[in-house]
Amino acid sequence: MVIRQLYAKNKKINNAFPFASGLQCFRICKMKYILIIAGFIFIGLAVLGVVLPGLPATPFLLLASATFLKSSPPLYNWLSSHNIFGPILKDFNEKKGISLKMKIISIILMWLMLAVSLLFFIENETIRWIVAFSGLSGTIVVLLIRTTR
Repeated sequence: MVIRQLYAKNKKINNAFPFASGLQCFRICKMKYILIIAGFIFIGLAVLGVVLPGLPATPFLLLASATFLKSSPPLYNWLSSHNIFGPILKDFNEKKGISLKMKIISIILMWLMLAVSLLFFIENETIRWIVAFSGLSGTIVVLLIRTTR
């Protein structure tokens, strides 16, 4: 009962689960924070995907959006209204895909960074193949997302 009183401020949980025991309420609150942390990890991976070759940013951005939507509407609103990420999410949510222009830009930037990395920074042949395969995988992921007009 004490745990439920501690989390009584969270009206969503109390309204959604009025007969939940204290332990159930604690598990739900814990899951909320796990999803928020996962959302920030996905945002970090999306930012890395903008810079690193072979790592697509869009899927991680969509995962971050989904975790924030489940766990924290204010964070979802922040991400949706972000100057850089907001238009991508809005386009995907409204049209269920990404624009051809965004696909072309992401694939060109991904392969440009891959080429620079492969030619100038990576000396080990095995690592070169791993990075090239990652770039190919990232390209396939981007191409599999539905193209909108």
